[in-house]
Formats: sequence, C-alpha cells, structure tokens
Amino acid sequence: MNRIVAVNIGNTNTTAALMAGGRVARRVVVPTRGATAALAGRALAKLRPGPAAGAVVASVVPRAGRAWRRALAAAGLAPVVGVRHDLDLGIRLDYPRPETLGADRLANLAGVAGLRGRAVIVIDAGTATTIDAVTAEGVFIGGAIAPGPAMMLDYLADRTARLPRLAMRPVRGPVGRSTGEAMRLAADAGYAGMIRGIAGRMVSDRRLRGALLVATGGAAALVRRAIPSARVDRDLTFRGMVSILRAGPRG
Repeated sequence: MNRIVAVNIGNTNTTAALMAGGRVARRVVVPTRGATAALAGRALAKLRPGPAAGAVVASVVPRAGRAWRRALAAAGLAPVVGVRHDLDLGIRLDYPRPETLGADRLANLAGVAGLRGRAVIVIDAGTATTIDAVTAEGVFIGGAIAPGPAMMLDYLADRTARLPRLAMRPVRGPVGRSTGEAMRLAADAGYAGMIRGIAGRMVSDRRLRGALLVATGGAAALVRRAIPSARVDRDLTFRGMVSILRAGPRG
C-alpha cells in the first residue's frame, strides 16, 4: 500500500494529498464550502493518484465528507476509510465521549503515536485551533479548542459596523498605525498569548511535564513564533491518516 490518497476536510479548505512512502507527493487545496462529488472528482483528477491502493478521509464537515467519499469511490479507490474514534489510532483515548472528537484531532493523535516515551502536545492551528495532550505512555487525556488567528479578525468584522474584513498578516512595530494594523496587532499578539497560556497550563499537569510541542495546520508558523521550541510538522495529519488506514480496524 505505497500510494494512498488522504483527504483532510476542514471548515475552510479541503486538502487532498497523494501519499507515497509516507510522504506527501502531491497536494491539491480547494474550498470546502459548496463541495460536491463532481467538484471533488475534478480536484482528484488534478492530484493524479494513479493506481493508489486506497483512500482515507478526515472530515469535520459531514456534507463535504460524503461528497468526497462518493468521488473517491467513483475514481475506483478502495477501500475508502473515514477516520473514526473506534479505529486503531495507536493511541489510547482516556476521554469520556470519544465519539465527539473531530476526525482531524484523531488523525493528529495517530500522527504522534510513534513518539512514546515523552509527552506530546499537538497544536493544530487552522480556522479553529485544537490543542491535544498525549502522555508519555501514549494516552490522550484531553485538550482545548480555541479560535484560529483569522477567526479573531473575522469576529471583529462580523460584530461591528465599520471594522474591515482582513487577512492575517504580521505587523511590524509595537503599535498599530492604522485601523487594519491595530486589528492585526491585537490578533497576532492575542493569539500568541492565548497559545502560550493554554500550553503553559497543560504542562503544569505532572503527566505532561517536559512535553514536546508539535505545531501543524495553516497557521503553524504563528504557533512557532509564539513558542519557539515548538516543532512544526506540516504533514502530521496526513501521516496519521495513512497510519489509520494501514492499521485497519482495532483488534
């Protein structure tokens, strides 16, 4: 099973990746909103999967997930596996209702399953930011869910009459010299402080002392700026998805 198609469906964007030898060989990014089987099929054609041995889908948007699974099946990829809590993740879930965990979080947990012997905190910074804690024994004990950096700016635009809708960009200097700079400065500094605060609270737990921090997702670079010791792993989610497909059902 050397070539696998992995599809990570987020709230804003969907990334389809062709995995070969455990690495991302090619990727295609499309908007999640308005996903249909036909649109997903066109994205798959751009990915050029060839004789892939199967596909795995991690979706936090159920309707889009169904569309992609139909497209993958129509492309002749089999099996098509959806990431679920009851599959073999390589991590034990010590969590009251594991069925409520998002597929992206489960895939990230599977992605760090091989890092036994040291606690790990995974920070996935996208539209939302998920922060998940795994003990050195490979046990997921919980986490946090927070806004992503862009969501902070979107909220200001949505809830006020005159503040503009902006894309996230770094601001140089200690103060904002325009309305846009003022908004971006607050989002940048506020996001960094939030991440440091949550991670600091988690590592105060004796089970997580000395934890390795791993950042992934579209805003992973902002996490690294906030916590320079964090390791950036852009493809963590995809590698976790592949390991879930290869492991098969839990024995």
